[in-house]
Amino acid sequence: MIRVLKAGDPAARVLADAKKRRYLSPFLGRPRRLSEAARELEVSPSGLSYWIRRFLALGLLKREGLHYVSPAPAYFVPFSESPAEDLADWLSAELAEAHRELLAALGRRLEKEGYQGLLVFRNPEGTVTSALARGPRDPAPLAPFGVAATLHLTLEESERLKAELTALWQRYAAKQTPGPGRRPVRVYAFLAED
Repeated sequence: MIRVLKAGDPAARVLADAKKRRYLSPFLGRPRRLSEAARELEVSPSGLSYWIRRFLALGLLKREGLHYVSPAPAYFVPFSESPAEDLADWLSAELAEAHRELLAALGRRLEKEGYQGLLVFRNPEGTVTSALARGPRDPAPLAPFGVAATLHLTLEESERLKAELTALWQRYAAKQTPGPGRRPVRVYAFLAED
């Protein structure tokens, strides 16, 4: 059952902060030992034990023998508990770290592939555009997949695109088994109507 946190609840304030909330994630819906959770989070057990004590005091964790588990499988946190001024500000703070990590990974990858600059040109459709290039005479400049763009779609087309992207995501997410030849790939996609 989802635990609904009320405005003013100190637990809601903690969960409204992505950096703090991350320390609860190993215990949501499954019991974990301190050492297992610390390994999963890539933090020291002593650093995690501070958060365990806080979560226990806030009622966000309970102890079961040598394991800790969240007493609820999910929590609803009102946006009013975040320090953000509005939902857009909250989303910006919430996604900032993931966005930085994505751009850093993309930059490293493109540098390895030899991209050295930006080629600015008029495309065959007559629009001035830009693309990453390996040099001034790059025969195939790269417009990186994932760069923000505006599409003009009907409501039906927008819903169909959302469904197709969701199905594609689910198909690849089902293959989340580490193994030979598999490497982490960051995926970042949003659809928003202007």
